[in-house]
Amino acid sequence: ITDALNNVKSWFGGNDRGRASQGVLRPSLKGTRAMKQQRRDGDVNSDLRPVQELQDSESAVTCICFGQERLHKAYILLATASKDGTVVIYRCYRTEMEISFLSDQDYPQEDDSAFSAPPPDHSNIAVHSKLVGHSRAITSIFFNLLEDQLVTTSIDKSVRFWGIDSGEMLKVFTDSSPVPVATFLPFNPQVFVAANSNAVLRLVNVQNGMVLQKLKVETEVRALKFDDTGLFLLAGTKSG
Repeated sequence: ITDALNNVKSWFGGNDRGRASQGVLRPSLKGTRAMKQQRRDGDVNSDLRPVQELQDSESAVTCICFGQERLHKAYILLATASKDGTVVIYRCYRTEMEISFLSDQDYPQEDDSAFSAPPPDHSNIAVHSKLVGHSRAITSIFFNLLEDQLVTTSIDKSVRFWGIDSGEMLKVFTDSSPVPVATFLPFNPQVFVAANSNAVLRLVNVQNGMVLQKLKVETEVRALKFDDTGLFLLAGTKSG
């Protein structure tokens, strides 16, 4: 037991504090003297290295969202939203090894033949569609269950539904103040919950825009998440 405790202490820097951490915890990004020295010495593990960089907007990225792992055989969708109100959806193609490993899996959707192979430049990531319509920064994004629509919320006081393939804006729901976040009800995708900066939660019918219920809370809600049962909604607020 003593040896095990000593090992754990060494992982977290409990022993020889002056020595650079050598266990499971390593300094990330760049900036520390030890990391700069390691880079000079040629240590490839001294910092995070990008595998691939994407830039289809000059504006700051405000949020990202991956699609479902087991919906498309050839790729996984990735949506990125920006401060200028634009969204870019990418197809992130699986490697040959991944496809081989998943060859015996069933996928609920047949991929369009035009999207079944990665781009010829071997980048393995391709732009699927661009969504333009928000006038201010986007605050949250999420796919619907079938992954044929994307929902976005924004400081421009709106919640918008978009067609994934066409990039077309399908629905717009307006609010009286900026909308930091929204989410679908887990077992009823025809209803979503949206929070605005006035600390009001609204339960909204997707089909007709009718507000089914309002709930005033103490402070602005910045994050929403249903538990696994779908019965409880957890809210993260501005006050922490």
